[in-house]
Amino acid sequence: MRVSIILTTCNRPRSLLLSMLSLARQDRPPDEIVIADDGSGPETAEVVRRVGEELPIRIEHAWHDDLGWRVAATRNNGVRASSGEYLIFVDGDVLADRGLVAAHVEQAGRGRFLLGNALRLDEATSACISEDDVRSGRLGLPLLQEAKSRLSKVHRRNQWHLFLRRLHLCKRHKPKLVGLNFSLYRSDLERVNGFDEDFVGWGQEDDDLGMRLMLAGVRPKSIAPCAIAFHLYHASSASPAWHDSENSQRLFRLDRPTFCDNGLVRSGE
Repeated sequence: MRVSIILTTCNRPRSLLLSMLSLARQDRPPDEIVIADDGSGPETAEVVRRVGEELPIRIEHAWHDDLGWRVAATRNNGVRASSGEYLIFVDGDVLADRGLVAAHVEQAGRGRFLLGNALRLDEATSACISEDDVRSGRLGLPLLQEAKSRLSKVHRRNQWHLFLRRLHLCKRHKPKLVGLNFSLYRSDLERVNGFDEDFVGWGQEDDDLGMRLMLAGVRPKSIAPCAIAFHLYHASSASPAWHDSENSQRLFRLDRPTFCDNGLVRSGE
């Protein structure tokens, strides 16, 4: 099975560098890494070039113009540029533990999407992590133990939501698909036409994808304690009024199509 990492980034070259290095030392390396780039500047292109020269796998840089926050379109661009049968989505501010790719591959199944998550590091810890730390795996046992504890709690919450879903007592977007660490077969993503590119600005594009996948009969499975990841600190891009945004209104509309109009295949194409 050919595995593609879709690594999403936007003007965070240091974080992207560390993230790419963490993916280079996987127990089960991906077959390719596609940098899905939401209009970053030349510093990001230099990171992709530099790290790409070190890695023995295919690196593709899928860039589009900076027209504001367009994560849904960015991830779709990454998918279009990829060649894998199986897709693992990771954000470019996430460090992957050695077993992340293997965990996704071992539990992959058609008609299933896998839910990961990440331990969110504070600003001081994130600033102290160096290239050598990532290359050598010296993130430290205490951090790994904290990640396992945190992600085990996430996993139990996901399991509870799955139980409630069987009883039709769960919110429509639960268990939550978190865009920074999840995976599925390309064919299952194509069943719903990928991310809905009408989600522009911060938030909810991943919730929407999870909801449409479940409507299409693609089942969620939590692997959070197995696919361990660390999220590097950055200031939040969320507006204090995000719940009143157009994206939130779009997320909870009642006339949701399973196959979105403006996705991997865009309306009119």
